Amino acid sequence: MIDEKKTVVCRLAGIVLVLLCAGCTAPAVNAGTMLPGGKAAPGEKIALKSIVEQPKAFAGKEITVEGVFLGWSGACPRSGALTRSDWMLEDGSGCIYVTGRLPAGVSAVKPQKERLRVTGTVKTAKDGKPFLQAAGVKMLP
Repeated sequence: MIDEKKTVVCRLAGIVLVLLCAGCTAPAVNAGTMLPGGKAAPGEKIALKSIVEQPKAFAGKEITVEGVFLGWSGACPRSGALTRSDWMLEDGSGCIYVTGRLPAGVSAVKPQKERLRVTGTVKTAKDGKPFLQAAGVKMLP
């Protein structure tokens, strides 16, 4: 009887340990759920790292991303610029070039680390590197 209780207690302790360890793992980078028509699920955040690592999976898809505006300062080696006027957006996981107008008061020459929300279509440059063709850009608080 005592051996059975020890076995049950040990199994329960093992289950608790596994559950605790599962909660300690780092979250996976979400590639985003795509809906019919190539749009990301509403409210779902897509990491820039996912786009630059899987450009073919996102090519032609309309997405919304948020990040810090880098202007023309820095480099996005895994993303491709379409024009000399393209600017960079960084979200902590990666960086991507964006082609499109900036909101009023934002300078590509002197970026102030403004937070932006960009909606647009992922496209690929001639070298296969992704960039974002912006349809809308909004400053965030």
